[in-house]
Parts: sequence; structure tokens; C-alpha cells
Amino acid sequence: MLLVLIRYDLDTLTGARPQFEQIGLTADDVCDLSSYFRRTGFWRTDIEQGLTYWTRGVFDIFGMEYREGPVSLTEANAAIHPNDLGAMLEMVEQATIIRAPFHAIIRLRSRESEYRFIRSVGKYRETEDGKPEFVGMIYEFFEPIRTLGMAAPVDE
Repeated sequence: MLLVLIRYDLDTLTGARPQFEQIGLTADDVCDLSSYFRRTGFWRTDIEQGLTYWTRGVFDIFGMEYREGPVSLTEANAAIHPNDLGAMLEMVEQATIIRAPFHAIIRLRSRESEYRFIRSVGKYRETEDGKPEFVGMIYEFFEPIRTLGMAAPVDE
């Protein structure tokens, strides 16, 4: 059973962009609060060079030792559930071709060899010198059951 969820139409998921400045929040405030809410990390992929860079949070989520510089995608992909990996790689390829924002929910193996759900959200952009790249964030779900659309029974 394939549990990976992939979408390219983020506008239908997020609605209007929040106007944080209207209530006095800075980009740093929003980033800090997001990181406190869940185990979160951020990433950037240089499309031309095929290199991906992670913050420490992504290394933590993947259970990998932090290091500066490009990420070993071979090591990272080994942590993704085998049934989700192909669909995720295809999603990245399609997002690169159509230059669309995306999100994916996949299963990731923990250090204890159990799988848990993570969500990655990314968007296409161009650098100041016109080079294509994707930027995004990853976070870990606290309760995987929520991703399956299931609810606990209610006593009447």
C-alpha cells in the first residue's frame, strides 16, 4: 500500500498568505515559532548543480549526523520507506520540470527502525543571478494517525 501523498497545488491547501507584519511579527519570529511547534528543518536544492543543503533540523529528523555542505542523498534516501521513495523522486523530477510548489507526506525510518510520517513542502525560485533552485521545509508529525484521516471513537 502506497501512503505517500503528493500535491502540486499548494494554493488550495494554504489559502491566503498570512500578513504577519499586520500583527508585528518578523520573518525570524515566524521561523522560530514554526521550529518550536514541531521538529522542523529547512532545505535548499541547487537544481543546476544537483546539490541539496540542509539545516541541522533536517539532519536530526533523518537521524543523520550534522555536517556542513551538500547532503548525501544516497544516505538520506536510504531512510525513506522503499514504497515511498520512487514516488517522491518522481515528484521532485516533475516539480523541477513544471517549476511548481509541492508537498509530500512520506514515511521515514527512525533510529529505532520504526517508520513515522514527515511532510516536506517546497517551492521553486530563482536566485538573484537567475539560477533555478527549490527551497523548503520538513517537519515531523506528532501523531501519524492524523495523516491517515482517522479519528478516535467518541463515547456517547
